[in-house]
Amino acid sequence: MVHPDRRPPPPPTKPGDPITPMFKPDQALTLPSQWGTQVVGKVSDWIDPDSSDPRLAKDSEIALKEELNWAQHLSLQAVMLQPQTACGAINYARVVNQMLKGLRGMQIWVRVPTIDPAYANLEEGIAETSLESNSGRATKDAYVWWDQLRALCEYNSSLGVVLEIGPTLPHQALLNRWIGEPLRAVIVQTKAFVTNKRGYPILSKRHQDFLTTCFQHGVQVILAGDVEHACNPGDGKEGEGKAKDFPA
Repeated sequence: MVHPDRRPPPPPTKPGDPITPMFKPDQALTLPSQWGTQVVGKVSDWIDPDSSDPRLAKDSEIALKEELNWAQHLSLQAVMLQPQTACGAINYARVVNQMLKGLRGMQIWVRVPTIDPAYANLEEGIAETSLESNSGRATKDAYVWWDQLRALCEYNSSLGVVLEIGPTLPHQALLNRWIGEPLRAVIVQTKAFVTNKRGYPILSKRHQDFLTTCFQHGVQVILAGDVEHACNPGDGKEGEGKAKDFPA
C-alpha cells in the first residue's frame, strides 16, 4: 500500500535531505473508481507496535496510523494488518481500537494463522491437546489471539479476520469456530498443496471441505506464497517451482 522503504522520517539534519515518497509509482496508474471496489490494502510487514525496541515500537505506531489514514483517503474498502506477534499485544490492540473509532466506510482485517506458528510443524490436530486449566482453551490455538484482540477493540463491527491456512489444520471443532466469526477472507499458502499421482497440486480433503464451507458463506480466498509445484500436462511427472508468482 505504501513504498516498502518508507519509515517515519527522523528529524531533518539539514535542508534538502531526501524523503521516501508515501506511495509506490504503480499506484498512480490505478483508476480512482478501482480503489474502493477492487483493492484491499496491506500495511507494511515491519510494523510491530509491541516491539521490545522502544524506537521501533514508536515508529510502528506512527506508521500504522499514517498508513491507515492514507488507506481511508484512498477510499479503500478494507486494509489488512499483519498478525500479532503473540497474545498480549496490548499496544497493537490500542492503536487498532483508536483507528477503528475514526473510520468511515473502511474495515480493518487482521491476519490470523489457524495454528500458532511455533507449533505449525507438529502433527495435525495437536492444537486441542494443550489446554489452560482455568479457561479450557487451547494455548496453541491462535483463535485466542483473535478473541483477545476483538475484545480489546470492543467488538467493533468494522474489525474482520483473515485466516491463514498452511499444511496443518487444527482439530475440526476448533476450525469450525471461525465460521461464526466475521471471517472476510482466507489466505491459502501454496505449501498447503500436495502433489497427486499425476503431478498436479491439490488440497487435502479437510482443506477442501473447509474452503467449500467458506465459499458457502461468501468468504474470499487469496492464494499466497512461492511456487511449490510446476505442472507438466501429459507426462505425469512432478515439476519443480523456480519462480515466485504469488504475493507473500
